[in-house]
Amino acid sequence: MPRERRRGRVVRVEGNGRRNVLVVGPRVRATYHAGKPLVSCVEVRLAPGTTLPLLGVPAVGLVGRAMNLGDLPDRKARQLADDLRWLDPDPERG
Repeated sequence: MPRERRRGRVVRVEGNGRRNVLVVGPRVRATYHAGKPLVSCVEVRLAPGTTLPLLGVPAVGLVGRAMNLGDLPDRKARQLADDLRWLDPDPERG
């Protein structure tokens, strides 16, 4: 079974206003779960070779994982999480 090579960042806003900034590594198996009611969700895909310079970790370190971007050890990742967390998801309002 070929491995999905997608990796990226996800900014999502839940119905209660809670905002999450996640980093999702390449998936190696399918997972299923009950979805949460989201007001908005923005996914940004990263091109090959950009994970290390942007997040401070190689993509191989994220394989099969989804975690809060701010939990990565690199200062760049924490700063990016802070910057993305408060972006307005509706470009018409910004």
